[in-house]
Order: sequence, then C-alpha cells, then structure tokens
Amino acid sequence: MIKEVDFIISSRYHALVHAFKLHIPCIAIGWADKYESLLFDVGQQDYLIDARKGIDVETVKSLIDRMEVFRDTESKMICNKLAVIQKNNCFAVFDDRSLTIEILEQDKKRDQRIKINRKEHSNA
Repeated sequence: MIKEVDFIISSRYHALVHAFKLHIPCIAIGWADKYESLLFDVGQQDYLIDARKGIDVETVKSLIDRMEVFRDTESKMICNKLAVIQKNNCFAVFDDRSLTIEILEQDKKRDQRIKINRKEHSNA
C-alpha cells in the first residue's frame, strides 16, 4: 500500500525507514535525535519537523506544498543516498557470494589449525 503514495507524513520512525527503503519521500514529525540522523542520511533533513520545538501548521502546509513540487527530485535523492549507504555498509562483503565462500573456507582452515595446536599441546 505504501508503494502507491507520492509521499508520506509520519511521526513513526519505522514508517519513515520503510518509506525511504522504497524511495518514497517523507515529511517527518520527530521528537528524538534519531529522526534528524535518519533524514540527514537520506538528504531529507529539510523535511523534519521537530515536535520538541512545537508544530506550526503553516510550516506543515509549506512542506507539503514543497514536497508536491519536488517529490520526484527527492525520491531520486533518497535512491542515490541509499545506494551510497548500501555500498559502504559493513555487511556489503557478504553480497559477493564468492568472497563469502572464501571467508568461510579460511575460517574452516583456521579452526582446523586450532584443533591441531590444541591436540599437540595436550599430548606434550
């Protein structure tokens, strides 16, 4: 269902995360630092309303008007930012199946050497 909207307005963190994964722009109403970090990471920090500072109706209307104009541009920004995040994440190494197999084989050889060393020390 969320795939069918142009953008969302949400105060729920995981709704924002899910929308961004689908490259859907968001107007976020947040009350914790994690909202600011998330929106910054995907280039959407201008669409954050910090509820701790109050919610101004005119600001919300202005952001909606802006989002209606720049929705496609913001979606492309999110897509590009996510690509960089995914490329640089620490688990990217596991995306390369051959590298994963090589790492597992190295671990197996290391474990075998450890067993041999333990056996040699126990016999000494």
